[in-house]
Parts: sequence; structure tokens; C-alpha cells
Amino acid sequence: MTACCRRDLTMRQHDMVFHGYATWTGRTSLQVNIDLVASDVPDRDALQLSGSLVFVGVGRDGKGMPVNPLAPQTEKERRLCAEGEMAQARRKYRKRTCLATSAPSDAESDLLHRVMSEGSLRRGAVPMAETRMQSVHTMQPQERNYYGKIFGGFLMREAYEIALTAANAFATGAGGGRRGGCPTLVAMDDVTFNQPVNVGDVVSLVARVVYTGGNEVLLAPAGARETGLYQVRVDIGIINLGTGERSLSNTFHFTFLNRSPEAAKDGACLAVPVPPVMPSTYKEGMEWLGGRRRMLESLRFAESLGSFAAHPTLLPREPHLPVREFRAEAPIP
Repeated sequence: MTACCRRDLTMRQHDMVFHGYATWTGRTSLQVNIDLVASDVPDRDALQLSGSLVFVGVGRDGKGMPVNPLAPQTEKERRLCAEGEMAQARRKYRKRTCLATSAPSDAESDLLHRVMSEGSLRRGAVPMAETRMQSVHTMQPQERNYYGKIFGGFLMREAYEIALTAANAFATGAGGGRRGGCPTLVAMDDVTFNQPVNVGDVVSLVARVVYTGGNEVLLAPAGARETGLYQVRVDIGIINLGTGERSLSNTFHFTFLNRSPEAAKDGACLAVPVPPVMPSTYKEGMEWLGGRRRMLESLRFAESLGSFAAHPTLLPREPHLPVREFRAEAPIP
């Protein structure tokens, strides 16, 4: 699932309508786009939230079931189907280049080496380990879905809540004297449900700030604007109390914008800068690079939708590594 906020969701001020439509089909899977639209405002300002979900057809025997192909009839439908094909290409490319299973590019390796070794790039940085927050839950039957598993939406809500808590604590320094702010969700990146969670399972949710606009300022050419953007990663693990073993169920990626509390009340985009974070281990370094990839991609997605998060004063002027460089091998523009 991928989602991006176009602006603050002010539901008490507008009548909201959900639109859903299929945009891509494979042999056994399909992508459905969801738009949340304000029905009482001009079309150009109506879109409030945009997201996409990928479903897989599964038969009673647990094997994949074919889905009907799409047959676009209008120019708009053909455009949507083309966008669905591009989204599928991105998913395949991201899976192939995932830092959990593949080495970073030469440029990314050089970048991480600079960050870990040059003192100027560590100025004012917060160790990633200090941003960590964790919660543990026992899954209850009221959260199960039709198939007897824990509903993915419940896990998503729990992940968002701990991510927002970590974002707030990071913005304020948890009493450490930072300038504070009002974290606002900009985007939630792709979520893959790797392993189902059963009723009675004990799950742990671990949130960490893995990249910030403060890092981008240190990496960019002199004169780059400070930004209030930062990336929070949440891992949901299943704990086997009998053996002590842990298995990963889901990983969530959230992009937040740290806004001035007073400006946020009026919907303004006055960003409050956040400090950089610094990895200390190889694992943290991979999460740092992954957070950078996702934060810059989320910004481009927000920019394509005209999101409040893509305000020109918030985007890095000249990213040290362009987003396009991460997709050099992808069959998409």
C-alpha cells in the first residue's frame, strides 16, 4: 500500500467522498487506487488523500487464482492503466534493489562512508538508537478479519500511532530542548504484509527515525534550505514466547513534516527544522540509506499530487543523489 496526503484532512469542514478504481492487473493480482475527495470544493483543490492497494487472488486451496484483465475504454482509463503499469515496475525494481538483500550502489556506499567518517557531516546529529521507541501487544480476537487473522488495518493504525509518538519525541527532543513542532504526516510508503499475525500472537512494534531533512542539508551544496522533513520506520515483529524467536511481519515507512504549531492551525507550511540522525552500525547505515531513498521518493510523489508537503521551500534544492539515480535500471522514466 502507498498513500500520500495532499493537504491536511479537515473532515469537519468538508463532505468527503471515497473513489476506488482498478488500475492494473497481473495474472493473479490487481492494483486498486483510492482517492479521498472533498465534494464541496473546486476540482483542482478537491483531492485530499491518494493511495493504492495491491490485492492477490487466492483460492480455497491457498493457490493463486487468475483475475480478469482490464480493458480500458477512455483516454483517462488508458492513462490510469499506464500509471498502474509504472507502479508495478517500481515495485519490482524496489524489491530487486532492496537494501535488506542487495548491496547499496557505489554512490550510496561512498555517501555512507562520508557520513560515518567526516566530522562535518555529524555536526549536531542525534544517534539513531536514541530515537527508538517500542511497544508490545498481545493480539485480541476482536481485531481478527474474515480469515481469522489480525486485520491489516489494525496493524497499520498501531504502526502509525507509535510512528507519530516517535516523531513527536524527536521533534521536541523528549525534553532535550529542541525547537519542537507539530509533526504532520506527508506520506506512507509501500507496505508489504510478509507474514500474517494470528490471534494470541505477541507482537512488538519498534519505531526509529532513520533519515531527516537535516541530513540532506549537510549533504547538499552550501546554501541549501533547512527542511522539517523526516522519515520514521516501524518494524512489526512476532515474538514466539516458547522459543524466544522473532519473525518480521511488516515494515512501515512514514514521512513526516515538522510544522510550526501556530502555522499548522491555519494550514500553513512553515517548517521547523529537525536535526540530522547518525547511524552507528552497518544495519543502521542500511536503514539510513533506505530512509533517504524513501523520503526523496515520497517528496516527488507529493509534488506530483500538488501536496502541501511539496511546498518549494521544503524540497531540497539539489539532492546529493537524485532520486532518478536509484532507478537507473528500472524500465520507467
